[in-house]
Amino acid sequence: MCCAPAIHGREHICAPFATPPTPSTVVDLAHIPTLLVASPYRAPIQLNAPPHAAHVPLHSLFFIQRQLGKEQTERILVLLERIQGKHSLPIESAALLRQIARYDDVLVDMGAGDGRFVCHMAQAHPEHFVIGIDACRENLHASSRRAPDNALFLIANALALPPDLANIAMRLTINFPWGTLLTGLLDGDAALLSGLARLARPGAILELHLNGDALAGAGWPLDAGGARVRQTLRAAGFVPGPATSLGAAELRALPTTWAHRLAFGRDPRALYLAAARLADVASLSSLVG
Repeated sequence: MCCAPAIHGREHICAPFATPPTPSTVVDLAHIPTLLVASPYRAPIQLNAPPHAAHVPLHSLFFIQRQLGKEQTERILVLLERIQGKHSLPIESAALLRQIARYDDVLVDMGAGDGRFVCHMAQAHPEHFVIGIDACRENLHASSRRAPDNALFLIANALALPPDLANIAMRLTINFPWGTLLTGLLDGDAALLSGLARLARPGAILELHLNGDALAGAGWPLDAGGARVRQTLRAAGFVPGPATSLGAAELRALPTTWAHRLAFGRDPRALYLAAARLADVASLSSLVG
């Protein structure tokens, strides 16, 4: 099991909450003056380290930042939380970057839900690496257990994405968001939008599916909600194309569990939006043309 070493400079450690590795797995916090702790469920909070608390259980922390004097050299170690079946496993960001470097492109699915879309895309495109990100572990147990080699699932809050995932994705997808992910898109949440922009490589395409029932629950008619999301994406540095209306037939063709539920539900209305990062209009036209 992983135990973070004591290193000089700046140290970022991302560790799982669920299914602790072992009770004895610890992070050495000796002489660390400041902790910045964040979970998938709340904003970062700053704490003062107790003077004699040299060790903290690894599973009790999600993110620790160690900041020493500027004159010292910096080294970064990041442990992301990967879900595989019912097990939460730490994975170094450097190891993840080496893994995805073997593939032509990387697709990141935000709000992965039950993971069906991620597994479908990984199987349909073995030359691509597909990452599903969600804050809920339980829904991902089945899909993460049987995920192909070119797919994995990370546990993270869309409003606080790990910074070391910058510039990894040539394609981002958000399928039928709800809750904080949807309200973040509608409200133009700076943390969410900057995180999406940071994930995307220059020229990357962001694709969204928005459903009418979720938008109505957030207080927005379908078309007005789509227009609002296009506005917030444009403000974040994306170039959105026009919205395309979808009905039950189009929803049934999409490889997501929620699309199928919507297709046979009481309100099978949805919108498809595509937006290009950094004004790559040529790439956008190939999707929405």
